[in-house]
Formats: sequence, structure tokens, C-alpha cells
Amino acid sequence: RVLLSLAITSRDLVVHSRSPVMLAPFVGLRRLLPPGRRPVVILETHGPPPGTAHGWVVRGADLVVVNSVFLKRTMEQVFRCPAERVVRAQLAAYSPIRPQDRGEARTELGLPASAPIVGYAGNLALDQSEFLLRTAVQLRERIPGVRLLVVGGDEDAVERMRQRAADLSVDGSVVLAGFVDPARVGSY
Repeated sequence: RVLLSLAITSRDLVVHSRSPVMLAPFVGLRRLLPPGRRPVVILETHGPPPGTAHGWVVRGADLVVVNSVFLKRTMEQVFRCPAERVVRAQLAAYSPIRPQDRGEARTELGLPASAPIVGYAGNLALDQSEFLLRTAVQLRERIPGVRLLVVGGDEDAVERMRQRAADLSVDGSVVLAGFVDPARVGSY
């Protein structure tokens, strides 16, 4: 509701999502608002949407960002999205992950040598953090000595997660690495 309210009242709104379902109301709203009041809609996708039911959302986006030539062609041919609105973004430089001895890696990271470790690497949106911490609560109850190792997130997201872990009394079971240079991810 808040975003839709902003879309109706704001002149400068950019809506970005990886979900066609989440963008659908904004694409629909664009049809109702005069050109100067329409939100800019950006769909980022790393795989084709399932089926073609969301084709109208893909075609209605101002920009579709994809990560492969195949996906760019799919958006243009299958979903009939104009080529000038589909942009292929180059992936980050490849950082090979070299195998590392488990004991050495754990020592380097300050992790117990024999503790079971569950790992997560990725973004730390609020709902993801909550899910991971609730999972840590369940894991701790079922697996003695388990650690949840979380790699990713900016400083603010990591600090919020650290505070929430303390609230849930799992701060001793959760290891928050924060952002890690891709060249070092192999240690994790």
C-alpha cells in the first residue's frame, strides 16, 4: 500500500524487482497515470519467468536487466519485449574458488575444528535475516554445537542481524562474516 501510494503521489519513483509478480501492480498503474507521473519500472531477472503468463509485465517494464545473451534473446523473442529495453549486464569478474583444507580454513576463520557448520552466502534483506536466525534457533535445539555462518550483507544489515541474534539468544551460534571479497569466498 505504501509503495502504491508513493507511486500515485510521487513524480520520481523507480521500482526495481526480480519478481514479475511484485512489479505487476506498478506496470498496471503505469497504464492509468499520465506520462509525467508514471513510476519507472525495472525488472531484473537471472532466469526466464515460468511460463508466459507474466509476459505483459516483462513488456510493460521500462527496462529488463538480464545476465546472459540467451536470456536477452528469450525476453525479446518469447516475451516480445522490445530489444532496446532489454539490457545484458556483465557478470562480476570470475573468481575461482580453490579447495582449501577444512582445518586450515576453520582456523583462519576462527571456527571450532569439529563444530557442524551451516553456511549461507548472499544478500541480507530483513526477511532473509529473520528466516536465517529462526533457522539458527531450530538448528541449535537439534544439533549440539552447530554454527550458522552467514557471508554477505552491508555493515547496517550485519549489525541489525547481530542485534536480532542477541534478542533470540543465538548470538553464540551465529557467525556474521559480512561482505567478503569474492577472491576469499573459498575459505568460507
